[in-house]
Amino acid sequence: PGEWVGGYSELGVGCESCHGPGLDHVLSGGDPALVLNPRALLDGTPAGALLADDTCARCHTRGEGATLAGSPAPLLYAWNDSFGRPFRPGDEARFWVTPSTDPGDFFGYRDNYLGDAPTPADASDDAFVAARRGWMQGTEHGSGVHSPSVAGSARCFDCHAVHGGGGPSEVVRTSAILPGAKLSDGDGSLCLACHAGTGSFGDIDAADVVAFTKGAASGVPDAVIAHMKDAGMPVDRDAFRPEKTGVGRCSTCHMVSTNTDPRGARTDRAGFEGGAPGGGSHTGLVIWPSASERHGVTNSCNGCHPTGGSDGVDEILAEWAKGDPDGDGRLHGYSPVGTMLGELNASSGQGRRCAECHTTSGYRGIVVEKDLSGLSSDDERLAGIVARAVRMEEGITCAACHGADRFGAFAEGENPLRIPRGEICASCHNGAGIDFDDYRLRGSAVHFPQKEMVAGHAGSEPPLATGTWTDSGHDFLPDSCASCHFDTATPGVKPSHSFQPEVKTCQQCHGSVGSVDIPASGDFDGDGAVEGIQGETTGLLAVLKAAILAADPTVTFDGWGFRKSGVPGLVGAPTPLQRAGYNWETVSQDGSKGLHNGTRAIRLLQQSYRELTGANVPGAVMR
Repeated sequence: PGEWVGGYSELGVGCESCHGPGLDHVLSGGDPALVLNPRALLDGTPAGALLADDTCARCHTRGEGATLAGSPAPLLYAWNDSFGRPFRPGDEARFWVTPSTDPGDFFGYRDNYLGDAPTPADASDDAFVAARRGWMQGTEHGSGVHSPSVAGSARCFDCHAVHGGGGPSEVVRTSAILPGAKLSDGDGSLCLACHAGTGSFGDIDAADVVAFTKGAASGVPDAVIAHMKDAGMPVDRDAFRPEKTGVGRCSTCHMVSTNTDPRGARTDRAGFEGGAPGGGSHTGLVIWPSASERHGVTNSCNGCHPTGGSDGVDEILAEWAKGDPDGDGRLHGYSPVGTMLGELNASSGQGRRCAECHTTSGYRGIVVEKDLSGLSSDDERLAGIVARAVRMEEGITCAACHGADRFGAFAEGENPLRIPRGEICASCHNGAGIDFDDYRLRGSAVHFPQKEMVAGHAGSEPPLATGTWTDSGHDFLPDSCASCHFDTATPGVKPSHSFQPEVKTCQQCHGSVGSVDIPASGDFDGDGAVEGIQGETTGLLAVLKAAILAADPTVTFDGWGFRKSGVPGLVGAPTPLQRAGYNWETVSQDGSKGLHNGTRAIRLLQQSYRELTGANVPGAVMR
């Protein structure tokens, strides 16, 4: 006692790490005003929220400090050599530590993820699905749903009791928001302390959460179950056991552990990487199985439904995440990257048609809810929705199609659809109002005109063409697209979320066909053989494409459609060439290779060839 011990260094994180230098406080006799409280940095602005979070993030961010003179490598902690000192609370951490951009530290790290070309010198347009290594909470938190840029969102110390809390993550046990409640991540009360009374939890309040934490009657279980059902993840009331099984626990879906153990890679029950203890992703974003297929990271579903399991849901997840049989993943678990979805959503609402059918939030807001909140004209919100969908490999998820309707009501069934079964597919699989004039005058892209093709009015009929154009018995099926693509009526057919029709379904109307490629009635592409409708249509697409490219040397094909001198839609070309391009793209983008309406698909291609070249398709039976 009374002895001053010099040379002592604080072990671990000491008081001055978060509260700043304490010398003046000591010399003043203990003036509390000379000790920085990180919460005092909050001034209602994103900048203040960032400074508060940086108190934690300067350590919970994997990166490098400055390189000291004579040192062979950068420091592994927050140091700024220009100031000659380490980070102090109230500093902006980015000037003291450079966050990692090493792809090996992340799952799905991409440079310029919304653009067409990498920009190595600019890290601001990079993105990732989740952190792969530990001590990345600051990096994830800063780019997630609780980012400092999100007004009113949680700061680090709102959830973590830095002076000692519950468990290894030091979760806060009490909150001024909910006096009398003992908060826990395990039962979800930690999250509901803030989220009760908002969004899908608008029907519960603080009193409900307090009662729930005490085991009393509460509206919390029903609210959480309704929230899950509205996300396409329905559970029975007796399955709601957040503390025991994790079912109904917020963090089960929103903070899945993606870290791999530092002692060696960890995998989840499906074999994807992640799952190390204490490695909950701090973006707060759901990680969908499509991200697992592309980047090998665990996902929010595998905790309960590991792919390859036996509960039935795992098969649905695998069908959805893997995409179509072509293996390119471009079915529903897919968000296009590049000009179409990236750049268009950054200017004048032009990306609305992309966001409403290529993102879950866009579909719910614009198609299901009929744009009641003005989403289609809000460029900033659209851009945010698109950025998240592309970053997280979201695409159209379970939550897009399954859940409550626009009035908040659930239809009948275990996992109800938001739009009736006979209407839901065509809500996106339609030409989006783009006609031939849009294509030839403005270069608008033809986009998935399945509805129009089945109904018999897709494309543009050349002048003077005769014959029947509209024949398609598929237009009269009772459940429209779902009658074939999700057949629940034919014995022996198992409906699939790959949405590929089975031959048994075709046989109900087409007799004893042996393939979904129904035999054609003639050689329509002129190759000397009578094939199936798909084979004949594919051949005709090749014939017409060659004729289009031969008609004008300035015309090119970019993989999606035709361009003239680099301009999409063949703007400025002669009308026969424009119509040929429009009809080619219409049949191609329909995607069925003639199965939706063989008569119209074949006539559009053949008659376009005749109008363009002045001759019939060589050797072909003309329709």
